[in-house]
Amino acid sequence: SARYEGLTANLVVEYSNTRPWHGLESSISYVYKPSVMPQSTFKTTGLVPGANNQQRLKKDMHGILFEVRPGGLLATFDFTQLLLQLTTSLTLLAMATVGVNILAQYVLRKRHYYIEALYEHTTDFSNVSFLERHTEDQIQEELRQRNLPDTGSKHRMIMRLLEHGWSPPSRSPSLRENMLS
Repeated sequence: SARYEGLTANLVVEYSNTRPWHGLESSISYVYKPSVMPQSTFKTTGLVPGANNQQRLKKDMHGILFEVRPGGLLATFDFTQLLLQLTTSLTLLAMATVGVNILAQYVLRKRHYYIEALYEHTTDFSNVSFLERHTEDQIQEELRQRNLPDTGSKHRMIMRLLEHGWSPPSRSPSLRENMLS
């Protein structure tokens, strides 16, 4: 029986100052995990001198042995470690982007379509400052002459003109003359 033979109990103490998805906590938490080792015994013996030093008494003691095993993690914030993780992550993301672009442009069967989809073509902005000097009414008149919608903000109307290939002609009757008047 366990009472006569004794037993060995394990006590694992895990400590931590973090929680998953929350980070650092202000206090340290402890988790105790006791367990009994199956079919274990505990016995110790000792010799005790007698009253007249002529005799010895052997004590055979049985009981419970607690084996305590502490362990855990204590975390602290480290800015250097944060920078290391961020740069590693960004490098991995950049390398993945390069790999996908190479596959899309040179390897895959529909690469000609992917090339068109990868790059957004924008209008030439060299004439924006010329158009910004005009009033909204002058820009709307130019849009009407080209059968384009003349609604929206001034910036949107200028973009619409540029998207449809507008460029200042050497002699534009609408905008040039209106600018001089």
